[in-house]
This record gives sequence, structure tokens and C-alpha cells, in this order.
Amino acid sequence: VYPAHVFVGGNVYVWCEASDPDGDTLSVNIVGNSKGHISGVIPSSVRWDGSACPSGVSCYRATFWGDQVGTAQVTATVTASGKSSTSVGNFPVLADEF
Repeated sequence: VYPAHVFVGGNVYVWCEASDPDGDTLSVNIVGNSKGHISGVIPSSVRWDGSACPSGVSCYRATFWGDQVGTAQVTATVTASGKSSTSVGNFPVLADEF
């Protein structure tokens, strides 16, 4: 789940939910483009809306930091048993006018 926007110098959470039908261990990688960077990809017991992470699903949270004005692109890749799936989201990085 990606935010509506972020300001340069500010940060927002991005969320990733994944599952493997066999229950294999998941590897999660979340990266940003040149408009911002990601830090702190961690497992989370809650989803983006504050509800509990569903049974059989692994939830992750990362912090996106806005570095430059433009369109941020965040790519989340989840790998299990040698198979990967990727999700890409875009949102604006806005100038902080204060």
C-alpha cells in the first residue's frame, strides 16, 4: 500500500503483504527510486489500516524518505522457494513550502 504523497525531507510508511501457500520463508526487498529512499523494512503485526495482519499472511512495513521533488517509485519484491513476485507503486514527492 502506497501513500497519497510525501514532502521532501519527510517520511511515510509503505506496506507490503505476502503469503506462500506452502508456508515457505519469505524474503522481502523494498526499494525506492532517485526521488527517495527506503529504510527499516520490518515485519508488522498490523496492516496499513491498523487491523491485525490476517492469518496466513506476512505483513511488512518500511519507511520511505522523500529526497527530491518528483514522482517516487517504490518496488516491493517478495521471494519464496526461488519464485518472486513484484509490486510497483508511484506517488508524488512534494516541495515543503513552509
